[in-house]
Amino acid sequence: MTDLTPKAFVQPGADRARPGAEAAPVEPGLSQDELRALRRLMAVASVDPASGTLTLETGQSRVTLRPNGTLRLEGRAVTQVAQGVLRLHGAAIELN
Repeated sequence: MTDLTPKAFVQPGADRARPGAEAAPVEPGLSQDELRALRRLMAVASVDPASGTLTLETGQSRVTLRPNGTLRLEGRAVTQVAQGVLRLHGAAIELN
């Protein structure tokens, strides 16, 4: 998996050794709040460049998206909620 550390968003020579040091955004339109939000996302996201798989993982939960259309949800519990009709479509649906 590729490390999504926001190296591209840090100015060259930025002080990374000082704890709590804020990196200056390279893109002038990127606010400090947006940069912090992006860093939080990057801490839970990874991409496998060979397969194109995107994974979001936090705690005991994981969502994996594959380019072939496969979506995998993993967690201690998975809940589906719908205010309207909840439909399951598939060539086959396996229950336990």
